[in-house]
Amino acid sequence: MTKTVFRVLGVVASLAVSGVAVAADSPAIEWKVSDGGNGHWYQGVVGSISWNNARIAAIARGGDLASIETLNEHNFIVSKIFSQTPSLFNLWWGPHIGGIQADGATEPNGGWSWVSGSVLDCSIGLCDMDNNSDAQNRLAYDTTGTTFAFNDVAPTQTDNTPSYLIEWSADCNGDGSVDYGQIQSGELADQSQRCS
Repeated sequence: MTKTVFRVLGVVASLAVSGVAVAADSPAIEWKVSDGGNGHWYQGVVGSISWNNARIAAIARGGDLASIETLNEHNFIVSKIFSQTPSLFNLWWGPHIGGIQADGATEPNGGWSWVSGSVLDCSIGLCDMDNNSDAQNRLAYDTTGTTFAFNDVAPTQTDNTPSYLIEWSADCNGDGSVDYGQIQSGELADQSQRCS
């Protein structure tokens, strides 16, 4: 077994040295209140997965798909997550995020909200929902160079979308801090559950 572990590590190291990128999740990063943030934690997770399964995976880890509610939040994610983890994108396709369109809503931007419950505000200039298909009623990021936008995808689509973005926002113990950070520091036991 030891030889197998070293063999795998050797392959990974040789790929890294040869310039072949090895896909890895982004580190979990807090948008600190002291920096003008909301105190939530974010992490990009690499892997081709449908929006539905990405949401199940995010919830299983104690978070949810990210709800990008302000331009400042978007800018934080681009500068701290996307810039450090380009493997979250496959050409222009990026991670699934927590946008949902209501049944029967009209395109291009009608009836969209976040899994957090807030209404998606396209006035911040990030919406690129141009598909007239009712089947594309979930959101993922896309990019054209340095411009990142929200794009509509089907909830069961797995092709093209290489990742998903988790957001941890729960303060189950009511102490004013997001529990995820306290779990990471060892202050709280990892329940891997959302508040009940």
